[in-house]
Amino acid sequence: MLELDVIAVLKSGNYPIRGENPVVELCNTIFKVHRDKKSMEGKKILMIEDDTCFLEVMQYFLQMENCQFTGLTQTEDIVPLVQSTKPDLVLLDYLLPDTNGGDLCNKLRKCQDFEHLPIVLISAYPEKQLQLDGIPFSVFIPKPFDLWYLLACMEKLLGHRFDTAAA
Repeated sequence: MLELDVIAVLKSGNYPIRGENPVVELCNTIFKVHRDKKSMEGKKILMIEDDTCFLEVMQYFLQMENCQFTGLTQTEDIVPLVQSTKPDLVLLDYLLPDTNGGDLCNKLRKCQDFEHLPIVLISAYPEKQLQLDGIPFSVFIPKPFDLWYLLACMEKLLGHRFDTAAA
């Protein structure tokens, strides 16, 4: 699970890369992939995730895929946030400090403008342990997950084909 390896290394501080931004340099080293990155080019991705290390890794990963990324550690009023950022896809962590991704998802779906907005719900808890019945998310992805799997899901939701042979 690539993203957890990156996060573990970042949290430990035990990595040989030193410089102006070691996170960027570490991600550059780990995420060097030869593939066409145009499928996600210019896509706006909004992520609500309380783990700042994971949020930073996701930001860098998606920016390498030529996405415009907005990441926040919390929000209670997601509808105005989505209205102002106009994302093509939303990534929501299920367990957040003051709310949960399910409640945020429900708030978005109640707004007619966002009833077709792709929403990926992610959680460290398995789907069967969470009360997900009735939550209108597009895809649920349990942590840990492979970043390429997440990218493939995002591309599918956005109507693009992921080339696994190039990854």
